[in-house]
Amino acid sequence: METTPTFSAKSLQYYVIAKSWASDLEFFKMETSFLNRLLDEYFLRLYNRKLTDKVKGSGQRLLCLAQNEVKVNHLICQQLKEMEWVAKNKIKDNEERTSLLQVEIESQMVNIMCEFRDLKTDIFELVENILREERRAIN
Repeated sequence: METTPTFSAKSLQYYVIAKSWASDLEFFKMETSFLNRLLDEYFLRLYNRKLTDKVKGSGQRLLCLAQNEVKVNHLICQQLKEMEWVAKNKIKDNEERTSLLQVEIESQMVNIMCEFRDLKTDIFELVENILREERRAIN
């Protein structure tokens, strides 16, 4: 006879939030890839221009962001795996440990979201500046 998992309500809530964050990170990965391609495309058009350093800096920030995404994804996977083990009654629910991990992940996710938002804005402004310069040069 199979026993039902002993999830606390708080742990179940953490599980749902972690699943949502995992989905957010998948979206960030796609967006980061797009932003990298955008920078690569415009980098060639910026060669020997004053914006080249800004594009390089944005590329470095994208790399750091991607590295942080990998670290946070690892923490989220760890938490989800533990919660799934609780659901399968392989381990007991440790609400304190789950809570501490949740706080760490939440802090990292907030940082990633803020950095991503700022970086995306900066990259789009760079591209707009390039396009604006090219339009002026044509006219």
